Amino acid sequence: MIKILYFLDHPIQYQNPFLDRISLSSKINLNVIYLSDFSLKPYFDEGLNKTIKFDDIENFSHKHQFIFKDKNKSKIKFLIRLTKILFKEKPKYFWVHGYSNFYSMSSIIIARLLSIKVLLRGESSNFFKNNLKSKISIFLFFKIIDPLITNYLAIGKKNKEFYLNNTKKNILKLPYIVGNLSKKKIIKKEDLMNLRKKIQIKQNSFIIFYNAKIIDRKNPELLIKSFLKIEKACKIPVTLIIAGDGNIKDRLINRYKNFRNIKFVGFINQNLLCQFYALSDLFVLPSKYDAWGLVVNEAMSFSKPVITSRNVISSYDLVKQNVNGVAFNNKFHLEQSIINIINNKDIRYRYSKNSKIIIKNWSIETANKYFHKIFVK
Repeated sequence: MIKILYFLDHPIQYQNPFLDRISLSSKINLNVIYLSDFSLKPYFDEGLNKTIKFDDIENFSHKHQFIFKDKNKSKIKFLIRLTKILFKEKPKYFWVHGYSNFYSMSSIIIARLLSIKVLLRGESSNFFKNNLKSKISIFLFFKIIDPLITNYLAIGKKNKEFYLNNTKKNILKLPYIVGNLSKKKIIKKEDLMNLRKKIQIKQNSFIIFYNAKIIDRKNPELLIKSFLKIEKACKIPVTLIIAGDGNIKDRLINRYKNFRNIKFVGFINQNLLCQFYALSDLFVLPSKYDAWGLVVNEAMSFSKPVITSRNVISSYDLVKQNVNGVAFNNKFHLEQSIINIINNKDIRYRYSKNSKIIIKNWSIETANKYFHKIFVK
């Protein structure tokens, strides 16, 4: 069996199902080393601006261990504990997710000092990195890090382009995926009817769904303004559901509280989130910048048409222009795309069908095949 140690900051609800699947392999011995267990308990999320705990996040089966049992971390203790783990386990590969902090960087250095091959996976792209300061930082970073890395693992097209611009090392594909929420729970028609009634949505209303942190970078107000402008141009009633929390949520609620067809529903946890995706007709993510946007994967797993800004990096892999949705360039393009989907049943049906087809290539099983290609020679 190939022994692999995977270093992660904390348990992540998006990654658990994939790691559980890898652990079923008879050819791979995976051990996940978590820096901390803080996400298994209620914790304050700065982006959401509230204390949360994701549903079922503690229900995973992959082998793991925690270096620290809370958020209080000592850098000296970390170096000692990780060195002991690596020395004891003697893995063939050390897989690291991210490299922007002391713990990731030092873990890479320790692994190489112990002659362990290092594979690095991150979310970086060339977006918004054209200024001189960013270019110098990236150049210096790769001067230091590149000699220590055996291979880079690319999550998608733009991530691969970033590595190609900065290294001559081999770049291997390992798609960014999520567990399929649509298969997580049986959704009954009665549940959807009750949800519609609870948030006071008309029976024949077309539902646009936004699910992300309510912060400036995610750009929810652009969607709200577009919604108010196009509402009258639509042939059927339209409702906008804004799910999430964040530091501009209260401001937006106060500003748009008199518009009955805009529903602010707060942070929706995983078990109930399935119902919101199933209830919706269109998913929109208008971010000013998103390093990926895993909610796009989620929406597509429910066969939803998707509209994102061109600054959502997953759009370059998942959103096929006028096939399963639209990646818009400006506010006018966003508005026209929404109107087009709402007013044309055939387009809605085609986009929905194609989302389901496309996301099959971004499933846990597909990622598992790529994983075995990388590690099992």
